[in-house]
Amino acid sequence: MAALEQHLVLMCVEGGTSARVAAHTDTLNINIDHPIEDGDTALHLCCLYGHLSCVQLLLERGASLESKDEEGALPIHDACAGGFIQIVQFLIDAAKTPEKVRHMLDTTDSEGETTPAELSDLGTEVRGVLEAAAVEATSPDSSDSK
Repeated sequence: MAALEQHLVLMCVEGGTSARVAAHTDTLNINIDHPIEDGDTALHLCCLYGHLSCVQLLLERGASLESKDEEGALPIHDACAGGFIQIVQFLIDAAKTPEKVRHMLDTTDSEGETTPAELSDLGTEVRGVLEAAAVEATSPDSSDSK
């Protein structure tokens, strides 16, 4: 991605304006999963900054739930670190299958140390959502319920 295109998308993502993100991702003909800052994709940054409408838009445009940043973290890691419960729930719902949910919840950073749950404090709503998703994804009938 050219530096100007990268800069424009970064500005839109940081501002959390889904209309601008949509306009630039459509008109610039960019790879939506291309890293734009410190190895983070637009989806990573929207999760980090708590921009739910932009997360929704990027996933509608085909952004990958499984793209890793330079530290090996998925977008859900960033949403958990920020405590953004609606984004965490949206990402889990977007995974659609128990296998994908388990993969997201079990993915550690490149050092093999941190899962999404470890980025959320015990007793928080985010931790509760992650624990419920883990139980649902491992239940015997979870493949029938999705």
